[in-house]
Amino acid sequence: MIQSISRILYVDDEPGFLDLCKTFLERSGELVVKTTRSGSEALRLLKEERFDAIIADYQMPGMDGVELLIAVRSDPLISEIPFILFTARGREEVVIKAINNGADFYLQKGGETGIRFLELAETVKTAIKRRNNRIMYYQDDENVHSNTSLSGGSGDPARETARIHGIHQTDEINTGIEHVNKKNKTEQRELRCTSIIAHAPWGIHCYRLENEVFIFESANQAAQRMTGIKAEGLRGRPVTEVFPVLVSTDITERLQEVNQFGQSWHSDNPVRFSDKPDAKALDLFAFRTSPGNISVILNEPVQGREKEIIPPKELYQSFIEASPDVIIITDITGNIIFSSPKSQTMFSLPPDTEVNGTEILAWISPDYRYQAFDSISRHLRGEQTPPAIYWLLRIDGTSFPAEVHSAPLHDKTGKITGIVSIIRDTSERTAQQDALERGNRKLNLLSSITRHDILNKITALRLYCSLIEEGEDPAQNKEMIMKIEQMASNISDLVTFTSYYQNLGINTARWIAPGEVVTRIVDMIELGNIKIKNDFGQIRILADPLFEKVLYNLFDNAVKYGRKITTLKTGYELNNDGIILYVEDDGVGIPPEEKEKIFDRNVGNGTGLGLFLIREILNVTNLSIRETGIVGVGARFEILVPPSKYQNP
Repeated sequence: MIQSISRILYVDDEPGFLDLCKTFLERSGELVVKTTRSGSEALRLLKEERFDAIIADYQMPGMDGVELLIAVRSDPLISEIPFILFTARGREEVVIKAINNGADFYLQKGGETGIRFLELAETVKTAIKRRNNRIMYYQDDENVHSNTSLSGGSGDPARETARIHGIHQTDEINTGIEHVNKKNKTEQRELRCTSIIAHAPWGIHCYRLENEVFIFESANQAAQRMTGIKAEGLRGRPVTEVFPVLVSTDITERLQEVNQFGQSWHSDNPVRFSDKPDAKALDLFAFRTSPGNISVILNEPVQGREKEIIPPKELYQSFIEASPDVIIITDITGNIIFSSPKSQTMFSLPPDTEVNGTEILAWISPDYRYQAFDSISRHLRGEQTPPAIYWLLRIDGTSFPAEVHSAPLHDKTGKITGIVSIIRDTSERTAQQDALERGNRKLNLLSSITRHDILNKITALRLYCSLIEEGEDPAQNKEMIMKIEQMASNISDLVTFTSYYQNLGINTARWIAPGEVVTRIVDMIELGNIKIKNDFGQIRILADPLFEKVLYNLFDNAVKYGRKITTLKTGYELNNDGIILYVEDDGVGIPPEEKEKIFDRNVGNGTGLGLFLIREILNVTNLSIRETGIVGVGARFEILVPPSKYQNP
């Protein structure tokens, strides 16, 4: 039986729609609506309170409606709550995503507004009725285990039975879930490690750090052949037990450093893993694959191969010197045996740096070493690979993107003796792609504001007009007229924002004196009795011409939302990373949990675009902004300016 009053959670980033939806749905007296503006806040409320249905917009910042739906359907304690996607976005792919992830209903906001909200109310009631009928079916059916949720349930009979009968997750259930998750993660890690090392021509050991002791995880066939020690039965034992001879070395200390600092390590001298007379001495190269997980590459020391592999200088010298790219040759163990002169420039190597004998993986960013493993292994099996993008490491630790073309190198008999790689720095191309992506993001945002934000507000205006036509209370009508005026003002602000945003980054950055900007904007804002203390001095910064809008918005927000402000102060502080410009007040301040969110789109008062625009303007010239004030003391916005972006005469 449907309860006389059902509790609804409505999630929408548009404040006007939240108010209107609540007003319409509660008119019948059968529904009570709680509203929130974000998916993350909705999940928190769902864990703390009971709701009979969820209504959510699709397009929201942070977590969209489908992502919220997936999160709800993934939690056994709330997965059965009916979910209605109520949005202005009507693309087919959104509908398909909603259906595939278990939405009960999908409604569009367009059309006759009053009729649409009546349809929403009936849809909510229908969804709740279906859910209640389903629960009654489960309670009446003795064979509960053969049935699963008809709408987005967990699909686990034990969980469904427990949830339907009001049984919350016990410690035992939680422990079991954690055990399964841990087991799955372990299996995934083992599978990843196995797939990488299976066909590698060099030896590879995988170690895991547990309680400050390295545990032996696995070794490939090449490693077992090199060390003469079979891996069978050794997994899970301390490395120093598996290889007792290592106790007298400092290898475990070196591996601890690799794990702690994330830097690779190459043994200075060959190492034996056994005290048997015929045990081979091996070169070691260790690196951290993830915190607590170390991979060690075992190589047989190679000497005298350079002449076999390196192409005749008289044939290739002119090509190598003329090439704008770096050419590197490695032997079959992954050691560099040749690098062209331009490698010094690309990798910022000091003059006369000897790179021969260096492990090639040391030049590759850790995140891309698995990809490099696969490529090298395929080449040594005689396979060709397409060009690949890697992030490579300079000698100073900085990284850069590069396109790498590589191929196996053969001797006169056709035997694979190494790999030749041609490396091209793609930093400039990547920067151009980033600029193109920023341009597309601007276009998408402008389109979104036009279609989503403005259309939502226009729909809300029409709905308020409908309410006024039906209303008989002059006081309520007057209140709704005031809301209509506010909506119209918000639409005007959105249109103004688009004009600013479309010009962002188009004009060349210029040197701007923040102190002079403050002098101009104080005459543009109604300050009342607020005192201004301008201590920017003669500082000049290199910024987008729209920087004046940054300070204007910060001052305007302080006046509008600071509530008890008596003083607005600006100034600067020097530090090792450049200079900090600050704007601070003595108002109510900003709660810690809101300090980063306030820069997101559609968060905050008004249109929710002011601080978002500020961050976008500053990003054009690599400036950044943060809020560091204290609640009850005041807000403090700090603009971080790098050394190359400011002048202090």
